Amino acid sequence: MRLPVAGIVDAGADLPDRDRRSRLQPFYWCHPRDRLDQTHSKILPKSGIPAICFRMLRLIGSALTIGSLIFIVACATTPNAAVKNTTKTFTTVVVDAGHGGKDNGAYRRYGPPEKMATLDVAQRLERKLRESQINTIMTRSSDVFIPLNDRVAIENAQKSAIFVSIHFNDSRRRGIRGFETYYHSSASFDLANQIQSKLMTILHSANRGIHTANFRVLRLATCPAALVGIFEQSLRG
Repeated sequence: MRLPVAGIVDAGADLPDRDRRSRLQPFYWCHPRDRLDQTHSKILPKSGIPAICFRMLRLIGSALTIGSLIFIVACATTPNAAVKNTTKTFTTVVVDAGHGGKDNGAYRRYGPPEKMATLDVAQRLERKLRESQINTIMTRSSDVFIPLNDRVAIENAQKSAIFVSIHFNDSRRRGIRGFETYYHSSASFDLANQIQSKLMTILHSANRGIHTANFRVLRLATCPAALVGIFEQSLRG
């Protein structure tokens, strides 16, 4: 499946797991046996992640500072009937690291699977938020499998929150790098737009755009929600 350029992405989020393996891949290329069920894993010291990947993760962590998030959510003012507008009153940031446990995410030619990289970025972001006295909730904080419905339940259980999910993307075309951000509801557009804008302040970053998507964690969210896709050339399905 080609990576989406724009428009609603039918991610097949409600398909049986077996069918979903080969069809839920709009923002990265995975082996058909992989599940999209977004969970996470724990990055351990000396895990074998290439130095270039660590540099990218540090840059991403620096870009997604609490100051950036405050500015982001302050701009997300478009109302939506299905989404509670907490852009000016939020007290919690729900940080979601993609994949985890039995779900490795995208397989990589070098280094550990995607699930470990997403958890590392999520933990860096969560630490920065806590240092700025912002309440945070992580959908997972170790290498465990969290079904999509459970992730949705976690984000929607917060009375006043925003939701940010982290993933690493891949393309069959060589040399593709950069960032893209997904959203579903109109109330989440400005959140996605400002996240993408901040990511573009990273040196040599490529803008892969902002796209609508029908991913379950975005579609069923009752708060402003965005999913960040990080391209890394070493990822291979």
